[in-house]
Amino acid sequence: MQIELRSLLRKLSFSAVCLISGGLYLHLGLRTYLASRLAAVPDPSNLRKAIRLEPSNAEYHDLLGRYLALSGQDQDGAIPAYATAVHLNPYAARYWLDLARAYQVTGRTAETEETVEHALQADPTTPHVAWEAANFFLLQGSQEKALRQFRMVLANDRESADSALQLCWRATGDANQLLQEIGVARGAIDERIDDVGLRIGQHLAHERLGGARLESIESHLRDGSTGPELGKD
Repeated sequence: MQIELRSLLRKLSFSAVCLISGGLYLHLGLRTYLASRLAAVPDPSNLRKAIRLEPSNAEYHDLLGRYLALSGQDQDGAIPAYATAVHLNPYAARYWLDLARAYQVTGRTAETEETVEHALQADPTTPHVAWEAANFFLLQGSQEKALRQFRMVLANDRESADSALQLCWRATGDANQLLQEIGVARGAIDERIDDVGLRIGQHLAHERLGGARLESIESHLRDGSTGPELGKD
């Protein structure tokens, strides 16, 4: 009789543990589901409710920051939301860039540059991250840092090459400086950098020489040298 009682108690204990575990699982699942439904209609009220349900979800904090920033309702209020997002997930470059944009709009230059650097640390090779970082640096007058990121864009995103070249040229106005920046990258990025150097030569030759010496410049670029001064006849 005592053995049967112990066996019954074990069964009841096991059943209770299963019920509690199942209840917790359902509760967490329901919270996740409700939060996702709320965030699907991203207004401040819904997003704050979603955050209360899932406070560790970085995406909801970032979405709240975006809404506040893009709607123009509260630029300063967007910063804490973005800051929470990067705290919860420091490996998402997009969250860092959103925070950097908010700092930039509010005139916090030092924080902007520091935050962009964090974005590059989180994702140093993706072209769109390099593109945004380059534009941040360009606006702040950090020309060397900007050219370094544009070089990454040129090496890995052919569709953005023309736009990147135009921005680089407007920023420097110096053909030899651009060629030098590309030269530094030879062998450091990949074999496509030679094509990038050739495209820069073509673009700059048309800009400054009207194509008269383009064939000669292309030859020098293919040989891996800067050749004659591009700004001189």
